[in-house]
Amino acid sequence: MNILEAVILGTIQGISEWLPLSSEGLVTASGIILFDNTASHSFSMSLVMHFGSGIAALVYFRKDIKLILRDFLIGPKIQSKEATFLLYSTLTSGIIAIPLMLIMENLVTSGFFQNTSEFSMLIIGISMIGTGCVLRYSNKSSNSFHRDPSMREGITTGIAQGLSVIPGISRSGITISTMVIRGFDHNQALKLSFIMCIPVTIASGVYALIFQSVYIDSYTYIAITTSFISSLFFIKILLLIVNRFKFWVFAVSIGLIIFLSSLTELII
Repeated sequence: MNILEAVILGTIQGISEWLPLSSEGLVTASGIILFDNTASHSFSMSLVMHFGSGIAALVYFRKDIKLILRDFLIGPKIQSKEATFLLYSTLTSGIIAIPLMLIMENLVTSGFFQNTSEFSMLIIGISMIGTGCVLRYSNKSSNSFHRDPSMREGITTGIAQGLSVIPGISRSGITISTMVIRGFDHNQALKLSFIMCIPVTIASGVYALIFQSVYIDSYTYIAITTSFISSLFFIKILLLIVNRFKFWVFAVSIGLIIFLSSLTELII
């Protein structure tokens, strides 16, 4: 990795983590297309750069997190509904995500996936198109009212977040869609989605650093720092424009581009 690759991939991670686009899918695909990396290396680096995004969300929502932690310390039995939601969503995400991550790691490190980058990208494209369709459906079915988060909603959203470890499935896209379908308004869903991502994204980065063969050098730190800075910027922007854009169009459009380009490579 060189400084240009670190900055470009870190920026892609910082932007796509908060859009309804798969950060793992885009960073993996970008590493393959732009820098001729293997699917295995690109996937591992995408996980490492999650660390920067998670720290950025932790910094941005530090006041909300202090209040949630205060609830836990004062008395778990009287904790707020938001705290209950985040607790169960995080636990459920871990239960779903850990075995899926191990499966994905075995797939991307297998000889088939290493030697067939176009096939990996084909799956990423299909997954991103599916995410866009779910987001589109959520816009149609939304009742758009503020809803109190609960244990049940936390488990449901946690399942959705756990599935997002599959490259091509957007974490923010699938969690926001799930909450909107369940009756949360867009602003509330966006904020809860960003906060509940913190333990998952930081854990993904730590997992990649400890358990995967990722070479840590100055460029790795540059990539993480770039992810952190771009994440801070886009969290603020998206919270301001959440009701002005149809994000599902981005997911479907980019998914189609990846799908068609990889399909062309496979046919040719």
